[in-house]
Amino acid sequence: MKLSFLYGSDLKLLRKRLRHYGIDWNAHTLTYLPLHYLFGLYNSLFQNSEPDTSQIEVKKPVFILGHFRCGTTHLHNLMSVDGNYVAPNTFQVSFPRIFLRHEKYLAPILQLLSPNTRPQDNMRLKMKFPQEDEIALIGLGTTSPYMAAHFPNAIEDFRKYIDLDLEEKMLDSWKLCHLNFAKKLSFTLKDRQYLVFKSPCHMARVKHILELYPDARFIHIHRDPWEVAHSSLKMYQSWFKMVHFQDTSSLQNSIEEIFIDNYSILYDAYFKQKELIPKGNLYEFSYNELISDRLGTIRNIYQFLGDREVNELKFKEYCRSISNYKRNTYESMNPELRQRLSRHLQRVCQTYSYNL
Repeated sequence: MKLSFLYGSDLKLLRKRLRHYGIDWNAHTLTYLPLHYLFGLYNSLFQNSEPDTSQIEVKKPVFILGHFRCGTTHLHNLMSVDGNYVAPNTFQVSFPRIFLRHEKYLAPILQLLSPNTRPQDNMRLKMKFPQEDEIALIGLGTTSPYMAAHFPNAIEDFRKYIDLDLEEKMLDSWKLCHLNFAKKLSFTLKDRQYLVFKSPCHMARVKHILELYPDARFIHIHRDPWEVAHSSLKMYQSWFKMVHFQDTSSLQNSIEEIFIDNYSILYDAYFKQKELIPKGNLYEFSYNELISDRLGTIRNIYQFLGDREVNELKFKEYCRSISNYKRNTYESMNPELRQRLSRHLQRVCQTYSYNL
């Protein structure tokens, strides 16, 4: 079963999107379209059987900020190990309309049909593992830049959702989707547990996140921009391995431009908005700090958050379970591309003391 960001849609939303953005009819779409309709039907039939979570309060959520390929997934996993901070998992973000009632039964079946690793970096992929809330928002009805993987012809329409540069009605819809999802997740929390969210796009949404959650805490992880560039370019190529309903050649031919555009939007917005974060609610550190001393870094984060102490036994067990993971290696960057990228990476290099 190939990955898709659209499995969480109900039938009405799925049909609306397919009509609006259009489909290239070929063997690929004919193979995967029935599965989307099957999930759409399932979501439509059972979404109204979920518990009422409208009165649930979302307390002091944590948002992990960082550009794609900065180590945000690794950090998300590490912070979720001991149960003090609870991340939405792959099933919950894939099926945000039905997970409270149906995760127990449906997740094990889907795990058997799903890939065991992510296409971009071979990190393990399980239904119970932490995953990006961005995917849940797509299933709940808002739009996301991630939808370009399915409908590349509309990539410009999706661009404005990176930093939520939207009309008031559309912005309110995005906020409502996120709040409703956070309430459903909070319904399952125990005392002194807090949600931890992660999506690279949240770097550009600090202002709107604070409007929604005034007591939110933020953790920003940064990485050598040249490593980020190498890794991101490979990541965008992997997106073409997902289900797509339109020809992806337009994306394949513009990967470098997409990276430059996204990098600029994310960091320009972050540098502009980070001053809005209340004093004491932002913690910044580097990817190198994390990989050189995982436990020490997580201890520092826990101390910053001030909620609870790290369960070191569970933490060390998880680290042993990923000890065989091998990081991607990259060929040297072509000099012409390096020159093109240098002016876009300059500010980040200067701010965080990386070599340009």
